[in-house]
Amino acid sequence: MNVNLVFSAVSAAIAVTAFSLWGWKSLCILALYIGFLYVIKDRSALYVQLVVIAVSGSIYIVHTERNQTGLHADLRQFSITFTDIPEIDGNSMETIAKTASGEKLMVRRIFNNYKEKRNFEEQYQAGMQCKVTGTLDLPDPARNENSFNYRKYLYYRGIHWMLKVQSLENCKIEQQPNLLYSLKNIRYKGLKLVKKHFSKESQGIAAALLFGEAGFINENILQNYQVLGIIHLLSISGLHVTILAGGLFLLGIRSGITRKKMHVLLFTVLPLYAVLTGLSPPVIRACGMAMIYLCLQLVNIRVSVAQTICLAYIGFAALNPYILFDPGFQLSFSVTSALLFSSKIISRYPTLLLQSFIISCICQVCSLPIMLYHFFEVSIAGLFVNVVFVPLYSFIILPLAILAFSFIWVHAAAAKLLIHFFHIILHTVNGWLDLLSSIPVSSIVFGKPHFIVLVFLTGLILGIFYCWEIKAKITCIVLVFLMTILLCYQYFAEYVTPFGEVTFLDVGQGDSIFIKLPFGRGTYLIDTGGQLQFNRESWEEKSSTFEVGKDIVVPFLKGKGITKLDKLILTHPDADHLGGAPNVLKEISAEQILISQAALKGYKKSLNDIKSSIVAVKGGSAWTTGKESFYILNPQGNPKDTNEASIVILAEIAGKRWLFTGDLGKEGESLLMEKYPGLEADYLKAGHHGSKNSTSGEFLDQVDPASAFISAGENNRYGHPSQEVLNVLKEHNVLIYRTDKDGAITFRFFNRNGTFSEMLP
Repeated sequence: MNVNLVFSAVSAAIAVTAFSLWGWKSLCILALYIGFLYVIKDRSALYVQLVVIAVSGSIYIVHTERNQTGLHADLRQFSITFTDIPEIDGNSMETIAKTASGEKLMVRRIFNNYKEKRNFEEQYQAGMQCKVTGTLDLPDPARNENSFNYRKYLYYRGIHWMLKVQSLENCKIEQQPNLLYSLKNIRYKGLKLVKKHFSKESQGIAAALLFGEAGFINENILQNYQVLGIIHLLSISGLHVTILAGGLFLLGIRSGITRKKMHVLLFTVLPLYAVLTGLSPPVIRACGMAMIYLCLQLVNIRVSVAQTICLAYIGFAALNPYILFDPGFQLSFSVTSALLFSSKIISRYPTLLLQSFIISCICQVCSLPIMLYHFFEVSIAGLFVNVVFVPLYSFIILPLAILAFSFIWVHAAAAKLLIHFFHIILHTVNGWLDLLSSIPVSSIVFGKPHFIVLVFLTGLILGIFYCWEIKAKITCIVLVFLMTILLCYQYFAEYVTPFGEVTFLDVGQGDSIFIKLPFGRGTYLIDTGGQLQFNRESWEEKSSTFEVGKDIVVPFLKGKGITKLDKLILTHPDADHLGGAPNVLKEISAEQILISQAALKGYKKSLNDIKSSIVAVKGGSAWTTGKESFYILNPQGNPKDTNEASIVILAEIAGKRWLFTGDLGKEGESLLMEKYPGLEADYLKAGHHGSKNSTSGEFLDQVDPASAFISAGENNRYGHPSQEVLNVLKEHNVLIYRTDKDGAITFRFFNRNGTFSEMLP
């Protein structure tokens, strides 16, 4: 094994990471790594690695300079060529296209009726050229901490704009489409065949295994795979490439074809297979490795598989450094590398079952920093579940999917029988997964680690593997102990940190406020946001739906390491305040749920199946934590309007007075002023999203806040916040924070001092 090659791959990764961050973190990374090289390498080898760092950093800078847009938001007419297969879900479609100048766009279209959708599905082909009228919008950035940054995701793929289609016309197909488009169209037809012949429950798994398309998989099934740490089974990776390449090679040799000719054939077939399966990062990694290995074999250069993965990594870093930031690519490379470099460790164990368990342990441990950084939790069940499910998928489910799909053309009756058998197996497997994922300790949420914790964790894992290989048992045990301490610190961080925060989440047109007190004195969530549900026709229903509680609030809380709330306060039973509660409570428990005593009937539908303690409160209730106090001022009486029945909380946090008003209107504000004539607050959560029916001038005169926070959706249909309210706030010299403009707004404090920050610049 060429050690310099390993260091060159690491140097390339370090350089791209450092140049992408470029700040104190990047300087720390570079300084630590160069210092490490200085200690263990001779001068000439050190110079080689410095050259690799300089070249890799320069390549990243060149890619960044070239990754620019030539379009502007005022454009309305476009001539585009569709370059990829579409993702059609319900009444919407998304796909990638390029303009006449070659710039890539993410194209989004809403279908007006079922006939329009069906016509598009039947006529669509990659390479189709169309005249489009539409608008250009910037992709959404991350509007909350720990949420998905769609703008960055598209930027790394060279896409800067979303094209929202208003009309599509004059579409035509190239007479001689290129090979790439032809392969993508074959993939598109294959996916349509899967959707047509396989059952609804099995078509998602079949599409993922055969064509690398996970969009058909039911959300609950997908979540079970994620919780149990076996989501990798649903992505095409080295396993599929090995089965394909090994099968073809064996077939060719048995047919009398020479090894050299088979190497040439495989070198040709693998990139075609990569396109047919969607060019996902794991596929690119596996096919890239195999092609490098075959190419070197053809010119009689002998390399090990471990050297091949290093060459592949260096090659990808040079061709497209952005791919290094893809979580799938990171996991694929880290797990594969760990298994290759740990081959001596695995071979020490005598039985196949024990080796399978050791392999599962190695995969879980080496992927730990990546899983915590991107997903904030790790699967404990995965250690054991992988031992059973990897062979099950490798030797039964995957071959059966390939066989069943192949027989669609050969023998329809046989294909139907195989597909039915495939469905029965998956139905049974899904039942097992439902049961296993319901076990409380199937996964552990650690939260997103700090940069320094990640560095130490990665270093400890590398040290553990090294000591394991050289059989330094005592040192290995010490390192495992230190890693355990580090993970315990990460898990219990909220109980040892002296810092607290108040965050107004951006949940669109709704409310959700998170309060975390120092040293674990309390974690509270005021409302969960939610969406109004509208009746849709069956063809408009999406298989994968965005939901505020599941897609915004839960990732935010998990990123903070929060798995239990001391109190969930649902101010009133409007959908935009408690609609996300059921999905939040599926993954985050609450010791106590506070609801408004003046609007009990409205909560029943949303809280029917909730097992937490539910307490109805009214004005006059209170609780303290030692340093912080919380007073409930409303509801009072039994108002007819649920907005006026909102729970209103006056809190004393970090030496400041905070007034959280829910959707309280002017009528409720008048009652508060009447009952609490001395009511004042430093910070005010403006009622009802800044509606003109709340936040009166008289109320501001009495409360006299320094700052006000308005939670409203960007470009919402209600026109919130009202210009009238904004004017009144300005007249009272109140500093205004708005989630529709600023994204999430966070106040971080230590003792009695704190600062505000907005998610959006």
